[in-house]
Amino acid sequence: MKTLNLHCDYINFKALKKALKSVDEIAPNQKLEGEAKDCLVVLTAVEKSDTKESAGKLVENIKDIAKKVGTSNIVLYPYAHLSSNLGKPETAVSILNEAAKKLKGFNVTQAPFGYYKQFEMKVKGHPLSELSREIISGTEGSPMDAKMETSCHLVYETARKMLGEEFISISETGDGKATLNWKNIKKDIDDKFLSKLEKEVNKNLEADLSITIESLERKKALKKCGGFYDDVVPKKFDEVRVVSIGNLPPEPCIKPHVSSTKEIGSKIKINGFEKVGEGSYKIKISIDKGNEEEPELTEKERLQMWKKMSKVKMQAPRGNNDMKSNVELGRDLDLYIVNDVVGKGLPLLTPKGAAIKREIERFIVDEELKRGYEHTSTPIIAKSDLYKISGHWQHYKDDMFTLDVGGKDYALRPMTCPFQFVLYKRKPRTYKDLPKKYAEIATLFRKEQSGELRGLTRMWQFTLADAHILCTPDQLEEEFKGVMDLIKYVMDTFGIEVWYRFSKWDSKEAGKKYIDNPKAWEATEASMKKILDKLGIKYKEAIGEATFYGPKLDLQYKDVYGKEDTLITLQIDFAASEKFNLTYKDKDGKEKHTMIIHRSSTGATERVISYLLEKTQGNLPLWLSPVQARVMSMNENVEDHAEEIKQRLISEGIRTEIDNTRESIGKKARNAIVDKVFYLVTVGEKEKADGKIAVRARDSKEITIMTVDEFIEKAKKEIAERK
Repeated sequence: MKTLNLHCDYINFKALKKALKSVDEIAPNQKLEGEAKDCLVVLTAVEKSDTKESAGKLVENIKDIAKKVGTSNIVLYPYAHLSSNLGKPETAVSILNEAAKKLKGFNVTQAPFGYYKQFEMKVKGHPLSELSREIISGTEGSPMDAKMETSCHLVYETARKMLGEEFISISETGDGKATLNWKNIKKDIDDKFLSKLEKEVNKNLEADLSITIESLERKKALKKCGGFYDDVVPKKFDEVRVVSIGNLPPEPCIKPHVSSTKEIGSKIKINGFEKVGEGSYKIKISIDKGNEEEPELTEKERLQMWKKMSKVKMQAPRGNNDMKSNVELGRDLDLYIVNDVVGKGLPLLTPKGAAIKREIERFIVDEELKRGYEHTSTPIIAKSDLYKISGHWQHYKDDMFTLDVGGKDYALRPMTCPFQFVLYKRKPRTYKDLPKKYAEIATLFRKEQSGELRGLTRMWQFTLADAHILCTPDQLEEEFKGVMDLIKYVMDTFGIEVWYRFSKWDSKEAGKKYIDNPKAWEATEASMKKILDKLGIKYKEAIGEATFYGPKLDLQYKDVYGKEDTLITLQIDFAASEKFNLTYKDKDGKEKHTMIIHRSSTGATERVISYLLEKTQGNLPLWLSPVQARVMSMNENVEDHAEEIKQRLISEGIRTEIDNTRESIGKKARNAIVDKVFYLVTVGEKEKADGKIAVRARDSKEITIMTVDEFIEKAKKEIAERK
C-alpha cells in the first residue's frame, strides 16, 4: 500500500463518472461528493500484496501523522495513480472501510471508490504537510526485512529452476543475513553448485525482475505453488499470499517484499552450506552492502551527542541501613561513569577507578605466577566454529554478542576456555607435562538482560581473572585443593566474606540448558561433593544453577540491597576434554583425556571493586586507594615546595595529588576526607623550614610530624603488606 498524506486547509471533491462498471456491487451507497476543512487527506493505493492486516497498519500511520500535524479530521481518498501494482477492487474497498471503522475518535470522510473524480484542495505550507508512506504487509516491516526476504525467495526459486525439482525452503532472516532451511532435495548440494547458483541469482537481480504478490484463498494459493506447502504454511491462514519473481516458480509467503529485484540494491552472497540430514541443507546468504557509506551526522545530531557525552546519569537508591551502592560511590568518588553515547553496561573507568583495577590485577598475576600458573593472551573474538566445538554456540548463543564478518559468523568471547584449549593442543602432551595451568586477565563479553545491568555489578563487558587447569584424574583432588587455597588467600587479603553454593544440573533441562549426559553429570557431581566434603567446606546445594557443561562451586555474597550474587566460581568440566580431544600420553603409553578445572581467583575485577566499595563505603585500604596521599599547602609561599613533595612521592610509587587552592587548610582537609584520600599531608612554612611534613590518616585525628623519607618508608611498607 502506498499513501500520500496531505495536511490541508480544505478539500472539495465530486464524483464525475464510473471508472469501474461493477462499482455499485463492490461499494454500494457511497457518498459521491463532500468537503472537509483543516484535514488530513490520505491519498491511498491498495496493492496486490495487501491483506486484511493492512487496514490496521494504515490506521496506525494515519494516527501518527494526525497527531503530529494536530488534526482530528481525516479524508480517506482512493487514488490509484500512486501504484502500478494495484490490488483487487474488492480488497481495496474492504481495507478502506475497515480503516474508517478503526479510526474511532476522528471525523472521517470517505471519497468514493471506483469513480473518476474532480477535487480542489489547499495544502498547508509546514514541513509535515506532505508525507508519503509505504505500508508493507507481513510479520515485519523494515526495508532490510523486505530486501532480505526477497533475496531468500530469489535464491530459493532460482535453485528450484536450476535443479529442476520441487523442495521446501524455510528462511530465517535478521541483520542483513539469512539461513535457508532446504528439505526434501534429491540431488546433492556442494560448493560448486552454490557458486553457479550465486552467479545466476545475481544475473536475475541485475535483470530487475518484477515481483508480483497476490492474496488467494489458501487451497488455490498452495495449488499454484506446487501443492507441497500444506504442512509449511500455518493452518490459521485462510488467505495466503503468493510471491512470483519474473518467470521463476511462485512461492507462498506472509513476510514483506520489495517490488522488484533491483530494489535489493546490492549483490547477494551465498556464504556456505551445512548438510543437516538426508536431503536437508542449511544455506547461508547475505546482502553485500559494498561500499555503501553511512550518512554523516547533521550539526544538530552532533550537538546532541556532545551534550550527552557531558552528562553522567548515574542514579541508584540507598541500600540497607542507608548504605551507598557502587553506582553512587563510583559517581561521587569519580571512579567510573556510564554514558548514553557509549551504551548501557559499558562503564568507563576514570584514572582513579583504573588504579584500583590495576592493583587488583597486578596482585593476582604475581600470586598466580608464584603458584605455577602460566599466563596467556588470547583474542577477544573468534569464528563460530570454535564455539560450536565447545558447545557455547548451541547452549549459550543467546547470551553472546555475534557478528557477521564477510558473511561468516563470529562472536566476542564470553569466556577464555576454548582459546586456552587450542593453546594446549599446539603440541603433544604426556603425563609429565601435567598439570598445565593456564591463566589470563581476560576481557569478556556477555549479553546480560538490559534490565539487569547495574554499575560494576552487571555489565556487558568485564574483566575476569580466568584460568583452566588440565590434569590427570589422580591430580584432580590436589589441584582443586590448590585452587581453594588460592581463593582463601585472596579472600583474606581483600577481607571478602562469602558463603559456598554447590551448583548442580537439573535433569529436566537435559539437552536444552545442559549437555544431555546423565551418567557424566552424576559422576562429576559425586566427585566434586567428595572433594568438598573432604576439605570440610560447608555449602548449600542449588539445583539448576550449574553451567551447561558441569557442576560448580560458587562463592556467593550479598550487595547493599541484600541481593545475592556470585563473586567467584570453580567448575569441574566433564565435556570439553572430549569435545576438543585434550589428551596426554599416560605412563602406560595410552592416550587419555585430561580432567579440567575452570576457575577464577579474584572473579570479575569490576564486581570485586563493586563489592569492596560497598563494603568499605569507599574507605579502601591504602594499597587499593586510588589517591594514597594528598599534599596540601598552607599558603602560596609553600606551593612550589608542596609540588616538589608531590613529585617525590609519585617517583616512589605512591599515588599522590596536590591541593594548592586558596581554600583554608580545614576546608582542604574536609575535601580530602570526602574524597576518601588515605593520607593527608600538610606543608606550611614551619614544615618547610624544618624539612618535615604533617601527616594525618583519613580515619584518625592524630597528626604526626615526620620527614618525607620517613613517610615514604612507612607508606611503602603498608602498601607492600596490603593491610
